[in-house]
Amino acid sequence: MMSKAIKTLFIVFCVVLLASCGGNSNKSSGGRYKQAQDTAPKKKVNLAKVPCAKPKHENYSRYGNPPSYVVFGKTYHVWDTHLGYEEEGLASWYGTKFQGYSTSSGEPYDMYQMTAAHKHLPVPSYAKVTNLKNKKSVIVKVNDRGPFHSDRIIDLSYVAAAKLDILSTGTGHVRVESIDVKEYNKRDRKRGEPEAVPEAAPEPVPYTPIGDEIYLQIAALGSFDGAHDLANKVEPFSDKQVHVYEQGDLFRVQIGPFNNEFDANNFKESTLAQLNLNQAFLVRR
Repeated sequence: MMSKAIKTLFIVFCVVLLASCGGNSNKSSGGRYKQAQDTAPKKKVNLAKVPCAKPKHENYSRYGNPPSYVVFGKTYHVWDTHLGYEEEGLASWYGTKFQGYSTSSGEPYDMYQMTAAHKHLPVPSYAKVTNLKNKKSVIVKVNDRGPFHSDRIIDLSYVAAAKLDILSTGTGHVRVESIDVKEYNKRDRKRGEPEAVPEAAPEPVPYTPIGDEIYLQIAALGSFDGAHDLANKVEPFSDKQVHVYEQGDLFRVQIGPFNNEFDANNFKESTLAQLNLNQAFLVRR
């Protein structure tokens, strides 16, 4: 028979264990994101001052467009072009949980910018999204992957969803039409509006630093196994830790942190060059 003292200790242990399983649902139980559940920001936005994305010529991201990738056991294929795409279906949106994290094109997600995520469109590209209920339309830059729900075709940034008036319902029935930048520019000229400036920026697309520590991003792959194989290949050649970060459909391989940009670039031009990986670029997080 269990003594009274032991029974008491056992009950106390169970209470402590149960308490440790509770807590704030906004705290992540681990993994990449600090929040477990996505939410809208507390900051109020003047939607009248938020312009639509301005379509311009951009090269498809070198790292954000693998031929195929697997998410939750399902294989998705990235299209060779965004031209000619038009589809009707459900749109959803994403907010604070993903704020500041890298998108598939390499830019940090900013829920106050007119952007979107798509499972198949090459990134970056541009699309017109129309709420079929109220006929409101916006133009967004597609720079991320998602939504990974079979009944949804596009995931909008918080502010894009707000301008389409679908925040309260969570989803909305929309039509998505890809934008041909050349044709868009022709229409602009007819309306007397300035032509979008062609962009020939080198890949990968640079993005605004979101932290203080310096890393080198070696690659962003659509395969979990491929990313970890690459990390294992690089790790023996450096005393720095090689990290694999999951972001949507991509697995980003990064090494660091480095003391400064000089040390990072020196490692890139020496060690990574010998491994044929000198396409790496600096990131901050």
